[in-house]
Amino acid sequence: MWLFAAFRRISVNSQRYFWLLLSIGTIFYLGSVLIMFYLQSTETVIKFPNIPYFLRIAAYFFFLIALIQKTKSISLRLTNKSNLFNLFVFITFATSISVQFLIAPVMGVSDVSFLIAISIVMYPIISWSILFLIISLFYLSQYSKEKWNLLLVISGFGIMVVADFYMGAQLSIGILQPGYIINLHYTVGLLLIALAGRNSQETTEQFKTKESGNFKNIKIVFPYFIVFLLILFVMNSYNWALNALSSGLTVTFLLIMGRQVLVLKRNRELIKEYQFLAYHDPLTGLGNRTSFKKNLEKMMDATNDEGQSMAMFLMDLDRFKNVNDTLGHVIGDCILEETAKRLKCSLGSHLIYRIGGDEFVILVENVSEQTCIQISQKILASFDKPFVVKHHEIVVTPSIGISMYPSHGDTGDLLLRSADAAMYYAKADGKNKFHFFNTELNQLMTRKVELENELRKGLKQNEISLFYQSKLELHTKKIIGMEALMRWNHPTLGSIAPVEFIPIAEETGQILELGEWAIRTACEQTKEWHDKGFRYLIVSVNVSVRQLEHSDFITMVKEALEDTGLDPEYLELEITESIMKNIVEITDTLYKLRAMGVSTSIDDFGTGYSSLHILKELPIDTIKIDKSFVDDIGGPTSLSMIKTIIEMGKNLKLNVVAEGIEEEYQARILEEYQCDFGQGYLYSKPINSEQFEIYLKNAAESKREEQRYIN
Repeated sequence: MWLFAAFRRISVNSQRYFWLLLSIGTIFYLGSVLIMFYLQSTETVIKFPNIPYFLRIAAYFFFLIALIQKTKSISLRLTNKSNLFNLFVFITFATSISVQFLIAPVMGVSDVSFLIAISIVMYPIISWSILFLIISLFYLSQYSKEKWNLLLVISGFGIMVVADFYMGAQLSIGILQPGYIINLHYTVGLLLIALAGRNSQETTEQFKTKESGNFKNIKIVFPYFIVFLLILFVMNSYNWALNALSSGLTVTFLLIMGRQVLVLKRNRELIKEYQFLAYHDPLTGLGNRTSFKKNLEKMMDATNDEGQSMAMFLMDLDRFKNVNDTLGHVIGDCILEETAKRLKCSLGSHLIYRIGGDEFVILVENVSEQTCIQISQKILASFDKPFVVKHHEIVVTPSIGISMYPSHGDTGDLLLRSADAAMYYAKADGKNKFHFFNTELNQLMTRKVELENELRKGLKQNEISLFYQSKLELHTKKIIGMEALMRWNHPTLGSIAPVEFIPIAEETGQILELGEWAIRTACEQTKEWHDKGFRYLIVSVNVSVRQLEHSDFITMVKEALEDTGLDPEYLELEITESIMKNIVEITDTLYKLRAMGVSTSIDDFGTGYSSLHILKELPIDTIKIDKSFVDDIGGPTSLSMIKTIIEMGKNLKLNVVAEGIEEEYQARILEEYQCDFGQGYLYSKPINSEQFEIYLKNAAESKREEQRYIN
């Protein structure tokens, strides 16, 4: 009753069927006991097999199935199926031994039929199998929340198996002597099993993810150990004749070979999983960049053959980085997963890929521009509802760029770059929009590609040069140095502004080579002017964050100074305020520069990311007031900003340089507010080295004339 009550009380199938099978087995067993009790009370010698015996075999069969079910349940949760395999190996071994040493002797000395002999030997075979299973369950119980109940079941069956060993010896000759000690063993065993049913509770079975190393090793070695035992028995047999042992050995070998086949099958499944991961994004399940490139080539080839067109949609999520930075990457990943679901739902069978971060690509064959508009509208509509993630309601919108093959690019890279240009145009147009690649964008991108290619050759062909703009002490109008500025004069494209080619150089990494050349050339030119008598000159060279982050930057600066012979105190490196976004990585580099004697300044101060606290901690020597404030110096806001920056610089013991001075009144106001230094067209526009040297000589001559006039 306790066992059946456990079946009715528990709803989890993997647990309740175990108790049901034990209940059925117990019913058969009690029927066997009752009939055996009747026979023992009426007869002194009981011959076998009989009805109680077959009822007991039926009971043990259900017990065996129950134990197999429980072993399988735990093994599956441990992602390991070797327990069942080892059981089949053990049953084969037990059957072989039983036939050789039990059935054959019985049939040799008695008139029993083969079927009766088989029925006699079934009992010990099942009993030995139960022994194997309870040993396995003993090891597996440590991984289950049902551990203590399982130990009761194991103990109960263990006691019954011990009794079976004694009874099996008598069954081998077909006679069982009545005895109450054996019945007591069975009674205690069943009572322990029933007690386990009474104590059983429904659990959410949780298991450790890994088995102990020793148990794993035992399961691996077990079938080979059985083979070894069979070989020993066969060797002890007669001349390797075909008998039960050699047959058992053969079957065991076949089972082991079968397992090897299963292992190979599992390996193939693992290869398929690895192949899936190689071509799919593990977070969203969409195709990854590798899959995208592979399918794009196939699609372009098919489009060429059919004379059709195809479209590429490049989409990313507006302000997604803000979500990651404020709410964390876990929330960000949830949004990416939901984005993939929304795209699948709205686009159906179209090929969708996640190619990195929050960037998604959709490829569509045989499509018109009107269809592209409809697809884009579907995508935008799918983001109308906010994302609800972990109690956060987050509004995320997409920006989409569309390029068409072959009109917007005849290679995959060009097509992607066209879509990328269109997408960023959509972002610039207000986000949550789509935009087609067009002639204007094509011209911009063509220009960018052309400049990128030409820039690689420009430095080698001496097309890049340095121009110099003087810096003066505002109070005395004395030249104290100059800023070195890169200029590019292309033989066919003409003069190309730094604002156009410097971002390209930073994007492509060419800024590292250009930056090194600029520092080395500026140091060399300044040392030359020092040798000509202008020893007061300090040269300023602009450097980008990418240069500062490079591991060899400090070494490069040191070698440039040593090779040119310029004293480090006459080199100043100008850095934009964007370093504030990478402050941790950059600070160490700035301290190393200061230790070398090289000074640093922050360019375009007041327009970016500066904070007073960070500025106080940085090893900076100079701040430069941005030209935009000087241009509007007559306005109250700009004037207040200039005054604040100057006062802050003074308090932090920093030099202050005003950029872009073009009018006398600007210089007077800056001088009135005690700005130290200035530069701009009022004093000198950027000029080449030859012109700047003349400028220096003229300035020196003017000073001498002024001095003679005073004297």
